[in-house]
Amino acid sequence: MRWRLLVWALMLGLPSAAFPADENRVSARGLYDGRPPVGVVARIGSGLSEVPASRVPCRNCHGRDGRGGVEAGSAVPPITPAALTSARLRRPAYDLALFAAAVREGRSSSGRHLDPAMPRFALDDAAITDLWASLPEREAEETTGVEAQSVRFAVASRGGVDLTALMQAAWRERGDPFLHGRRIRFERSEPARSDVLASLFDQDAPSSPAPRLFPFAFWSDGDRSDEVRSIVADRSRQVEALVERAPPGARRIAERGQISAQISALPALSGAGGAWDDLSDVTVLSGPALVLASPAGWSTLCGRLGEGAHLFAPLHDVETILPCLRAAGATTTVADPSPQASEDRQHPFAVRLVRTAAAILEEALVQAGRDLTRGRLMQAIGTIRRDDLPWPAIDFTRYPVSGSRSIEVRSIRPRS
Repeated sequence: MRWRLLVWALMLGLPSAAFPADENRVSARGLYDGRPPVGVVARIGSGLSEVPASRVPCRNCHGRDGRGGVEAGSAVPPITPAALTSARLRRPAYDLALFAAAVREGRSSSGRHLDPAMPRFALDDAAITDLWASLPEREAEETTGVEAQSVRFAVASRGGVDLTALMQAAWRERGDPFLHGRRIRFERSEPARSDVLASLFDQDAPSSPAPRLFPFAFWSDGDRSDEVRSIVADRSRQVEALVERAPPGARRIAERGQISAQISALPALSGAGGAWDDLSDVTVLSGPALVLASPAGWSTLCGRLGEGAHLFAPLHDVETILPCLRAAGATTTVADPSPQASEDRQHPFAVRLVRTAAAILEEALVQAGRDLTRGRLMQAIGTIRRDDLPWPAIDFTRYPVSGSRSIEVRSIRPRS
């Protein structure tokens, strides 16, 4: 990929500084994606107020693929290499110097002032050059997995369930649609792959730039809708449903580390409501308790349950430990973001998830069109609202990341 950048740079007359030897140089991708170096600021609005650059990443308006669109009712131009380096009726083509003026001063290649909503970034020459040189790499990355006659998706594994075979079967049930002249291919992914358009059912944190579609659980309220599209309600809404159901005096317990660090970010748990006990300090747990813990934390807690324990938790936290909880005599009230799923033996969780994913994916690929990118696929999913799928109440227009309008709170009783 780097040689392509070099060729493009030479064609446009970029200086050799476009590829400094220091691999720790300022990250243009970080600026574009909202993870700029510490201290970089942007000026925005007619008053040119200063804000951290992380609050106004390029992709928020220009899209992850740089192809622009509409933001807050205004047209956002594309910033792909082809768009910038082509002369238009009212502006000349951009080169590195004109691009620098646009980024720093908000002036187009014709010299006019750009919209005040366009941030002005305080970047040095090396950062500007790096950002300019990264654009063709981003464009190529966004079409990864899209070939002349096929589109490739990776399918993650989960336990002993062959999700690849399930997805292939679900696609055949839909008639094995040949979309915009391309065959859709689903390939096993172990470990996560970056050579595909997107990864399906991958629960782990992304180790590649490929978007994640339909993970089994949606854990982070900070995930972006152009990186993750789930059909499982987000953690915040699951916890809110549990708080409404739990008795007012229920004990609150959280595991140290990643989960307990998220408590302050959950609207249902901020402010009043009582202090949190550390899971490691719990010796015997009786009575009602709202618990936030990892599967490993739940395994520890299962051996410490006393008489009358009534636990409140998101289903995906406890699904693997439910047999232990029931055997220990605990009632477990769960927020189940997949209504009708758990007790349906004919169409179990994985089957319904995969069939729903196939239907959503087909509709999105049709909408995205032949000129397909990762960004266009994610945008197309964001227009989908369906009530006729095996997974009820799908609405990406209202819930951009989780896609789920429905959460069922139900109790699972101990074994008699």
